[in-house]
Amino acid sequence: MSDTKATATLKKFDIFALPFQFTFRNNEKEKKTTIGGLISMSILIVSSVYFGYLCYLYFQNQVQPQVVSSSSFQKNSYDMQFQESFIAVQVLMPNGQNLYDFQQQTGKVYLNLILLSTKTGMNGQFLPQPLIPCKDNSLQGYLCLDSSKVGVGDNLFSLTYNPDNLEQNQYSIIFGICNPSLIQSPYICEDEQVIRKNIISYSTQITVRVSLHQYNTKTKQLEQRVKKELFYFDPNLAFYTKLHLEITDLTQQQGFIIQNSEYSTYFSGYTRRDIYCTQKFIKDQFQMNILGALEFFIGSESINLNIQYPQFTYLLAQFTSVFNSLLFLGIISKFFAESEIFLEVAEMQLKVYFKKSAIFLLKQLGKGEIVQREQQQGLGNLLNYIKNTDFKELGKKMKVSLITKIKYIFMSNVKNEKVETIQVKMFKQIADQSSKALNIFEIQKELLQMKIMMRLFFSVEQYAAIQLCGSKLPIYNEIKTEQDQEIIQDFIDENSQKSNKIDQQIEKSIESKEDKQKFQEQSQNNVISFNRERLNSVGKYNATVYPLRIEQQLFDQKNVENHTEFISHLEKIDMIERDEKFFKDCLEKFLKNKSQSQSEIDRRILECMIGLDDTKSIY
Repeated sequence: MSDTKATATLKKFDIFALPFQFTFRNNEKEKKTTIGGLISMSILIVSSVYFGYLCYLYFQNQVQPQVVSSSSFQKNSYDMQFQESFIAVQVLMPNGQNLYDFQQQTGKVYLNLILLSTKTGMNGQFLPQPLIPCKDNSLQGYLCLDSSKVGVGDNLFSLTYNPDNLEQNQYSIIFGICNPSLIQSPYICEDEQVIRKNIISYSTQITVRVSLHQYNTKTKQLEQRVKKELFYFDPNLAFYTKLHLEITDLTQQQGFIIQNSEYSTYFSGYTRRDIYCTQKFIKDQFQMNILGALEFFIGSESINLNIQYPQFTYLLAQFTSVFNSLLFLGIISKFFAESEIFLEVAEMQLKVYFKKSAIFLLKQLGKGEIVQREQQQGLGNLLNYIKNTDFKELGKKMKVSLITKIKYIFMSNVKNEKVETIQVKMFKQIADQSSKALNIFEIQKELLQMKIMMRLFFSVEQYAAIQLCGSKLPIYNEIKTEQDQEIIQDFIDENSQKSNKIDQQIEKSIESKEDKQKFQEQSQNNVISFNRERLNSVGKYNATVYPLRIEQQLFDQKNVENHTEFISHLEKIDMIERDEKFFKDCLEKFLKNKSQSQSEIDRRILECMIGLDDTKSIY
């Protein structure tokens, strides 16, 4: 019982259940047409090419990912590390010569380029360190930070972000006139007047190179992005520039079907703020001849970048949308399929039911001579000619326009006020009858009417007997014939053997004749005594039990007759299918009357009933 419930439960979840459906010719479940095949092949070819194109773009990483970018203000503290080549500085003299190389050649220092690392936790103390030539060969002529002095590791620096104090940890690059306290032997400071004359002018160019990163969606890698800022010296004013570094938190999601997430954080840009003041004011404040200063620290604003690469399912969804759009062309195929079904039904109606109309149509389309010739040769030939005629092809020769055919096939209720020809009227009638034949409600209506007529045609007893009627498969007759031949042959062989045995037994039977007569006399005496006892028992039974059974049967029969007296013939027929006792009573009545005069229908029923194979016993 549990297995049955489990099986029934599993069947309820079957999403691939096949509904009941009829089939067309050659056991086809759908009506297929040539036009439909051409359209389907075209759709499959175009879809395959498009799918291959999408796969090429996907595996060549040419499908653009979904990028979502947003800005936010950081509320928590964190550290960011960078390398010494993150910021590099180059000063070119008016003659185009590198200032650092010129100082190395002359031994005289014009400008001090120093790095100041300030931390609030160190009581605001400055840790000045000179810039040194960059170790990176691609940065020849540039000066970089010295990681051995202020770094946190080999070629590594650190910046701390504090939302309450943005300048808690910052780096500053100072451009100042040479100060003897900041240089070492054997270098000496050049005279200030000479410095101001040769260096402090708009012809001196200061290049600040900032190495940032950006994400390349095609290579799926972080790539270096370099930005350069230009500064110039003014004889009276000093520049003070702040670079608010921007942080990007990158989240990239990628995967063929199941996506994985990768996270990374990097410097992606900065915001520049320039402040100018007099050199005298700065000298009074810091006791230094400062021409300019560059300060950089982590700003409060960051960028959240979410990059989601499409999964292969996204590709399938895009392909499916295009494929479904192409399937709209199937409406044309469906139109032709419906037309084919309609024409086949119309042809069947002409060949099976409207045979006279079929002959009339053949005469209208110029086939009258052929019809007359076939009719003269015999009605069977005429019937075969109608069956073998392709009315679908013949219908194309009817003088009915394509628009009119479509109108009557798919819009049968359209009224036409024009005068119609005989062929148009005939096509209209054929279309009307075919539409009814395809209408499930019309089919159900005809079946119910046929059901009523068939039940009214037979008596209740005949209908009960019909429940036992059946036929044989054609192969059964062949098997039966072979078995009959084998039985006849066996019977002939057996008779020949018996004739030989009889001759041998005649002599023995003569010898035992007297013994046999004695045995028969004894047997007859035993039978006579047995019959006397049997008659006594039957007499007792008839005097006691039999009258009671007869009375009960009469009572039951009277109840049935009273019950069925006031119901209609159709209701009695329905009782046969739901009342087993009533069915058996009707069947028994039919079989009791088989020895009386029978109608042709009774004889046919008896011939077809199961369990009555001996046809001679029914006559």
